[in-house]
Amino acid sequence: LTRARFKAIDLVNEVKEGETGLVAYAGDAFVVSPLTDDVNTLISLIPVLVPEIMPIQGSIALNGLRQAALLLENAGYQQGAIYWVTDGIRYDEIKEVRNFVIRSSFDVSALLIGTETGAPIAMQDGQLLKNYSGKIVVPSINSRYMNQAMAGTKGMYHLFTNDNSDIQAIKREIEFNQQQQSKELENTSGDTFKDMGPYLILLLLPVAAYSFRRGALSIVFVGSLI
Repeated sequence: LTRARFKAIDLVNEVKEGETGLVAYAGDAFVVSPLTDDVNTLISLIPVLVPEIMPIQGSIALNGLRQAALLLENAGYQQGAIYWVTDGIRYDEIKEVRNFVIRSSFDVSALLIGTETGAPIAMQDGQLLKNYSGKIVVPSINSRYMNQAMAGTKGMYHLFTNDNSDIQAIKREIEFNQQQQSKELENTSGDTFKDMGPYLILLLLPVAAYSFRRGALSIVFVGSLI
């Protein structure tokens, strides 16, 4: 949870221009912050997001992805990228996540936070997180599932690193996508539309496990670079 928060803040700090928003999901998804050009607002919100504030337990990735895309679409954006920091997906989510990535007009890039072995989660009251049957939850990542969801699509994923190489890899994707969209706007709309065309960034971050599986709380950052 702590590492995910730090990674999210690092990622937000790489988005230095344009508007950025924040979406969280667990069993359902909701907008935490609408689009804003004040990055410090998001940085102040990230540390206080905890699983206990979520009204519905669970970890339904598709809800978060759809809400993130809807936030951009409602703002009038038709192109962009989704940057998703997550502890992974279940096997039964592979197909629906893959279909979303294929059909969405927004690019999707995931950053997996966690380990294959996993570890128990301490709640705010000091007790270990348990599922509905009373069993201690030990969240872990399964990179194979994410690989299957992204393989053969325009989506990508990165594994968490102890240094900032993972964030720098995402930063390079941001810069590359910005250049590609600028070229597309120039080729299709001319210089006038190039100057007006927004480059969108959408970042999706899971920060804790709070269901019988894991990943109860996830955060999405939405942004645009002009």
